[in-house]
Amino acid sequence: MQFWTIEEFTQFLQSSKHHVHYIAFSLAIYTGMRRGEILGLRWKDIDFEKKELKVIQTANWTRDGLVIRRVKLFQNIIDDLQERYSQIEAYKKDYGEAYEDNDLVGCYPGGGYIKPKRITEGMDVLIRKAGVKKIRFHDQRHTHASFLLAIGINPKVAAERLGMTPAMFNERYSLLSPIMQEEAVDRIESELNKFAEKQLETVE
Repeated sequence: MQFWTIEEFTQFLQSSKHHVHYIAFSLAIYTGMRRGEILGLRWKDIDFEKKELKVIQTANWTRDGLVIRRVKLFQNIIDDLQERYSQIEAYKKDYGEAYEDNDLVGCYPGGGYIKPKRITEGMDVLIRKAGVKKIRFHDQRHTHASFLLAIGINPKVAAERLGMTPAMFNERYSLLSPIMQEEAVDRIESELNKFAEKQLETVE
């Protein structure tokens, strides 16, 4: 299983900030949404006041109908979405009546749908530019799962965010837990060492 570390995905996002497909990468990393879910996301599915979005899983039908999950948003992605909204409003003004308004978050400047393969092609170019290891678009979903484990999110909550059952989540990501724990310990030790060094500097 391939995924980026926090340092790697931060570097990738910073490097791709001004790319036309940036919001798709940011959503994948910070929400764990699938590519199809991202390309179908509409502004009416986002509630900025509640800091959440709803994902309509069109491929998953139950006896009760369509499956919808709600995902709470980190401030990072809220900022990116608000910036994207302003960008879309500017596009609408520039294109006027020619703008194809599908209420999409991820779209071309003229409002049209983005083909999935274009996202993949764009990502490959940006990975080389950012100098991070090559992963697939779907691996950003694994990156999100590893990120949740690294910051100590309950696996049940993480499973709900990804639209999975806890059993499915544990089966797929159980091997990541020890890795994330090691990374967490390394980070804590690093911070403690910095603090200790700072304390020594102030001793007269």
